[in-house]
Amino acid sequence: MTTQITTEEKVAKVKELRKQGLSRNKIVAATGFPERFVRTHMEGVEVEKAPATSFELAVSRAYPLAVRPQGIKDYELRNICFEVYGSKWDEEKGVYTVAYNKDTLYRIKQRCAELAKDTDSTPVFVMDWVCDEAPAASRVALEQAALILEAKLVELVEGFMCEFATGVDADQLESTEAQQKQQYAARRHILKLAIKEYTPENTEGLLARSLSLTDALDDTSDMAAPTVVERRTGRTTEAPVKDNGSIDAFYDAWATDVVIAEQAVAKPAAPIVVAMPVAQIEQLADDDGDLFDRVAKYIPQYEGGRIAEHHQFQ
Repeated sequence: MTTQITTEEKVAKVKELRKQGLSRNKIVAATGFPERFVRTHMEGVEVEKAPATSFELAVSRAYPLAVRPQGIKDYELRNICFEVYGSKWDEEKGVYTVAYNKDTLYRIKQRCAELAKDTDSTPVFVMDWVCDEAPAASRVALEQAALILEAKLVELVEGFMCEFATGVDADQLESTEAQQKQQYAARRHILKLAIKEYTPENTEGLLARSLSLTDALDDTSDMAAPTVVERRTGRTTEAPVKDNGSIDAFYDAWATDVVIAEQAVAKPAAPIVVAMPVAQIEQLADDDGDLFDRVAKYIPQYEGGRIAEHHQFQ
């Protein structure tokens, strides 16, 4: 059963082919419409100029998609650029790479904005993660996931620094420069291992490089270790009393502790005894009165603030 097309569809087809630059005879041959019908409806239709450059061709293909209500996704724009610009062989890397760059994408977006300047359309370039049916809800979901991931990452890094911070001083109040750099590097290393897109280096190479480095550092015995200052109260450790089945061992150990304790007791300083000169004692004896009473009342003579004569008995 042959489907009949309406007159409006025939007219639209003729105009479309004419815009592409086809002549009257080619339109008749392509559609099978009567020549008079084609000649009548192709009059006044301007032939669209074919894009002269790859850039103009990419813009002409991206613009209709960008002015849609849902806009154009990043992957759609990149597909257009890949089809237009193609790829090229990279001699240094030994792989094929796309023949366009970020500047090309930026110029296409800017050109689409210029074309829509005097129209009611607005080109929209959308990230690939946006859900067409629920754009705002999809954004909120990813933002919440990012907050959870950030909190977990901070927790992991803080736990690492509590256990492996380098050059820790028990009395330090702020992190040293080495510790701040260590914390930053630890965070980046976690992200490199967990997220492959975070670094161009592949995970296998990163693991192998880290393994060889840390193993080499562990095997270095003469490496100068960071100075760590520790302030601790002095402690004594007593050897346990060997139990040989006799209670004499207990009393022997107790007697040894007593001797050590007595030796540790500070002895009082020996008193300074001032001896009275013999001549003065004899003089006191010749005087009237009690000799012992005079001796008791005797006051040593000072010269220059010091006792003139004294003897110290140990």
